Amino acid sequence: MNKVKVGCPLCGSNKIRYLYVNGSQLSKAQHGVEIFPGMCDCGMVYLSPRWSKAQYVEYYSKSYDDIYRLELKPDISVEGVKKNAEEILMRLRRNLSFEESMNILDIGSAYGNALKYYKGKIPKATLYGIESSIEGGRILKDELGGTLITDDFDDEQWVVDYESKFNLITMRHVFEHLLNPNDALDKLKSVLKQDGIIYLSLPDMLHPRIKLRDYNEWSDYWFRVVHPYYYNKYTLAKILIKNGFDIIDYSEENCELWMIIGLSCDSNKNDDFKVNLSDVSEMQADVFDRYLVNFSLSDRI
Repeated sequence: MNKVKVGCPLCGSNKIRYLYVNGSQLSKAQHGVEIFPGMCDCGMVYLSPRWSKAQYVEYYSKSYDDIYRLELKPDISVEGVKKNAEEILMRLRRNLSFEESMNILDIGSAYGNALKYYKGKIPKATLYGIESSIEGGRILKDELGGTLITDDFDDEQWVVDYESKFNLITMRHVFEHLLNPNDALDKLKSVLKQDGIIYLSLPDMLHPRIKLRDYNEWSDYWFRVVHPYYYNKYTLAKILIKNGFDIIDYSEENCELWMIIGLSCDSNKNDDFKVNLSDVSEMQADVFDRYLVNFSLSDRI
């Protein structure tokens, strides 16, 4: 497959140092797929080179469901997805009125089970989704009565059509999949109402999951071709703040990092993340050193 080289979305540097274990590059992701994970001096971890946009589109539309879709995993299933949605609303309850009418956009809406749960708790909500899975899009439209905005987040037209539309945008374990995070955040600013909020959660790179469900090693869990970026609370916060968002609330729980962000708020937690990026790099390298045998970084690919 053709590979595309990318620079750091946080600081703009093109210098990346690759992860090595026992003197060999960490180059195999789940299912034996070749990847090239590395870290920038600012602490941002990402894949470069990586698949092209066309390769990702084909993978998500044809292969992703069978490998990763939570509803299809026997130990999670639909009930597990509903529990995730319940957790999201619990985290949002101080910043959201469940009695008001609102437009909710779930990015990566999958088979619509989270949106279905939101509708049950917020009856006046109107549902919208962005989903690349063909079956997921069909379920959203035919079974939930929602609107499938697009099957490609990178498309530009939906941003024009839905400017300042949404009171709530949810992105559970989606942001780390997006190929162009700065462009993605610009899109989100355009479609969010001025007083709207965004919930996002993703794997926490400073607190890896050690007790694994269906993987042999923690590196098998973390490094996968569908995750072009790997955030910790500092790198995520800095890219959000850089793009004009305020961090309203956040936490690190059960190996997951979550944040509630908005365009403006009376009090924010941005000051919690005023740290030197070189210190962030040291923190991240320490985590790798703890869990990767004979870990090192190298300019060699």
